[in-house]
Amino acid sequence: MAVENSAPSPDPWHSLLTERELAARWRLSPGTLANQRSQGRGASYLKLSGSGAVRYRLADVLAYEDGAAVVPGGAA
Repeated sequence: MAVENSAPSPDPWHSLLTERELAARWRLSPGTLANQRSQGRGASYLKLSGSGAVRYRLADVLAYEDGAAVVPGGAA
């Protein structure tokens, strides 16, 4: 019997984006993301202890993008 070796589906709560990956997704520079973080704007992020690396949960990015949607006519 053959065993299928399939990767698990991406889980948005555990999928992490690097600063560069989010910058590319939003077509911003990593410096702009850093400025947003320092001003308390943008998507929620994690700062890893030790390295100080910044990571963004995909679920947080998707929620931020959804909340930033503008619907013509003001209907939500």
